[in-house]
Amino acid sequence: MKLGLFARVMLVLATAANVEAQEMSAEVADNFVSDLLNTPGGVSKWVVDDELEASRRLGISYDGVLNKFLVSYDIDEETRDRVKNGTARVHRTLKNLDAGFSLLSLTFEPGGDDVEYYFRDDRLVSPIYYHSRDWRRFETNFFVFFLSDKSLFNNYGAEKLDAFVADVLDVIGVSETRRNKLKEAKIYYYLCGSSEEIRDLTSYNTRGMYNLAYDYIVSTYNCHYHEIVHLLVNFKLEKVSLYTHPFFQEGIAVALGGRGGKEPSIIRDVGMFLEQSQIAKYQDLLSYESFVATDPSLSYPTSGLYNAFLIDALGADKYLELYREYSGEKARVEVLESDLPTTDLWKSYLRTCAAAPTIVSGERDGDDCDPIYSDAQAKICEDTTRVYFEIGASVLLSGAETPAEFVSVVFKNHYPTHSYEGEKYLITADKNEISVYNLYTNNLVAKYVPAMLVQGSPIVVEDGLFYFSVDASVFDEALRATNIKILPTGQ
Repeated sequence: MKLGLFARVMLVLATAANVEAQEMSAEVADNFVSDLLNTPGGVSKWVVDDELEASRRLGISYDGVLNKFLVSYDIDEETRDRVKNGTARVHRTLKNLDAGFSLLSLTFEPGGDDVEYYFRDDRLVSPIYYHSRDWRRFETNFFVFFLSDKSLFNNYGAEKLDAFVADVLDVIGVSETRRNKLKEAKIYYYLCGSSEEIRDLTSYNTRGMYNLAYDYIVSTYNCHYHEIVHLLVNFKLEKVSLYTHPFFQEGIAVALGGRGGKEPSIIRDVGMFLEQSQIAKYQDLLSYESFVATDPSLSYPTSGLYNAFLIDALGADKYLELYREYSGEKARVEVLESDLPTTDLWKSYLRTCAAAPTIVSGERDGDDCDPIYSDAQAKICEDTTRVYFEIGASVLLSGAETPAEFVSVVFKNHYPTHSYEGEKYLITADKNEISVYNLYTNNLVAKYVPAMLVQGSPIVVEDGLFYFSVDASVFDEALRATNIKILPTGQ
């Protein structure tokens, strides 16, 4: 059965595309530049009303920031002073774009960064406003999604994101009043088809980010939990600094949201290995300099695991006090170990984390295992807590319902020559690792890599079949033999 569109879907084009617009004159451009350089407190009058409201809608503000809507687009005070005292000159280029939009580019010489501003009807709009003006728009409980390509997203992913937001709001202790505010004002989620689209919208070369100026999520991932956590923490705190020590800022985003394309448990498991093997320790990341100098493949998992521990040990309120304490002027100082729980509590937490593996290599089914599928290439059965696999090729599991028009990016990356037919889970195994993907969220949800375990068992393979079990909670619906497909690994 094909899923319908979201229950509260609005399949409309952005209203900005339907409004008549006029080109910007050189005189107006010069007036804007004059205000930007000389009276920055009055720049808000230039902003389109809807854009200004969007920037303010969640009630988040930043210490010392006059114009939130210009975060990442503003001119720094040093450049302003250099222009005023004549040691720098500003050159402007005005270009008229399609649909009546205009692009004003400012170049500061010598030695200044170029800045670009988009306008419509002589009013300032964000690059996101301009580049997404024709995108489709869908609304859910907590979100408004803007889609450059409707095949990128599906109803299941939207429901997962809504549930994720509700869970994080519980964890960090957001009040019912603020929760209702978020439902009313919404998280704006811009789902892009490529990194190039993100660069157009934000000027950043990335796969996903939290836009601070407007509290938008801009991402190529259709379930980018990590960036949503950044937004929700700011929403909880309301008045925050632009800068927080990355040990906490990235740590909580990993602890609760994983990292692009990988669920939180996956990244925390990597952190567990790094701690146990002493390849990376949380103590090594307590200074700002050491954190930013460490490769993110080490710093993010390690800080994520430790921040998960901090939330568990301190509770949300005390944890957020610590988070705020190391923000602003203290964002670049070394975190004092005296501000953290004892090492005995930390070691106890590590023992708890090590006790429940999601995937167990070599574990075979027992007499009470309920058979699901069996042929020469695969055998699958389940009991009340685990699903047991014997596979020699990749296994695709379909859900009870298939999302209409959606195409999984992860599936196409694995099988570029195959047609995607709405499968929900992909399970792959080889001599190095076992992986389980949720194709509807495009996230890796379980992984077993013996090389990343201090005392891991090797992957067991007999007669070309890999033997392992997976925690049944990884699959959020019953597995059915009629919805199973076998594909050769790597084809």
